[in-house]
Amino acid sequence: MPMAEVSGSVLAILHVGNAAVADEKEGRSSPALVRHVEMMLWSLSRLADLELAWTFREAVQVQGCPVGRLASGGLLSECETRGEWGDTREADVYLTLAAPGSQVASAAARAAACRLAEAGAVVAALRLLDETAAAAGSLDRAAARAWRAFGGRGSLPVAASLPCVGEHEKEAQLLAHVLSSSPPGDVTAVCEAIESFGIGGLSRPFGGAGGFAPSAGRWLKVAGGEKTAVLGAAARLAPGPRFLEVGAYCGYSALRLALVRPDARILSLEADPCVAVIARCVVAHAGLSHQIDVRIGHSEDVLPKMGRSAGCKIQDSFDLVFFDQRGSRYEADLDVLEENMALNDGAVLVADNVLKPGAPNFLWRVIRGGHFETRVVSLEEYAMPGVEDWMSLSVRRGHPDDGDAGRALPPPPPELRRLEWEADRIRGRAERSPGGVGFAQWAAFVARMREALMKLGLGPGPGAGPSGEPAGRRGAASERQPQ
Repeated sequence: MPMAEVSGSVLAILHVGNAAVADEKEGRSSPALVRHVEMMLWSLSRLADLELAWTFREAVQVQGCPVGRLASGGLLSECETRGEWGDTREADVYLTLAAPGSQVASAAARAAACRLAEAGAVVAALRLLDETAAAAGSLDRAAARAWRAFGGRGSLPVAASLPCVGEHEKEAQLLAHVLSSSPPGDVTAVCEAIESFGIGGLSRPFGGAGGFAPSAGRWLKVAGGEKTAVLGAAARLAPGPRFLEVGAYCGYSALRLALVRPDARILSLEADPCVAVIARCVVAHAGLSHQIDVRIGHSEDVLPKMGRSAGCKIQDSFDLVFFDQRGSRYEADLDVLEENMALNDGAVLVADNVLKPGAPNFLWRVIRGGHFETRVVSLEEYAMPGVEDWMSLSVRRGHPDDGDAGRALPPPPPELRRLEWEADRIRGRAERSPGGVGFAQWAAFVARMREALMKLGLGPGPGAGPSGEPAGRRGAASERQPQ
């Protein structure tokens, strides 16, 4: 489509109703307009040829409309899936992810430069970092190390700290803490720095350095504490070195898996492009970029293109899969992996947060279905004292279509639908308003969810602790293998 036609389409979008026009008095675009453009660019990114998506993005920018994170992430994800990275247009998407001069912007500049260098455009990578540093005044340590690795000469202005602002303030602060408190190349020290940041961010009643009110702290969603033992057990059980993580967040779990299995090659998906570039910086600081590949993309979009079946763009299969995204996606993502033959025989499937906030349908699938041997582990949620959570660890034995795979999956009871809805509702509250669900509220919710799942035979079961006492009060992990 010619540029003029695309520009005309953009102008039409910009004037669809009062809710989707720029607020000229305030100089801002309405949320409805941003969402409208996001969905249009996301849709165009799914076409066989990305040129129309690139042209549309350029036209939108000419009209002065901001391109949101969802659309940017979708376009970057398609570039990575198709192997079409390393040009200046992709680099420009990275550079527009965050406010110039911020910690996230420095991480994004590093990510853009690395993609250019991987494509052989090392000179362009150096120029990008030089220009970004000149415009912002400085970059962080991770970007400076990349600059030197690409052959940069002289000195690059490096800031001891950069502003941690915006929607990803917490994640930016985490990256700054890791870069300043752990030596490069020390994976254990990097993991410990992440854990110390998580504990230190809690409010003082829970042992942190935050305010005195229980709600004054911040909670870091990583599989730390007792959960690292389950991750380690899963890594040791895996029959081979090909690992998939769905939900990279800031890279902590991938680092933990790599510590246990130095031979592993880990593909880690993260839907949020800002969080993904932070995770890449953390992984690079730990010295494991050669082992851990953090890709941008939502599981719903990326997993259907992955596997050994005909038509998959990413011909790969896995010996371990770690689910750490939305619990309501676990079952659907497992379906896709099995349909695409992306799970090897004996593959290990480990899932976090199957109690808090819960993944009832997924638990029914891996416990009641005959082709998985599953253990449910009860433990205390990381950095949330007194709140129980569960992780599930499953070993694949055959395929659901195999006649000898065991008993068929029985129809789920109606109660599961209600439990899934309740899990999604409280998850949505927590995501929309950080701190909007306090520890006491989580504990009360977990108690209800635990009771309901136990009645359905989907929990750790009797013998998990003294009188079946949950780990949030017991303080120790427990497990059982369902019959």
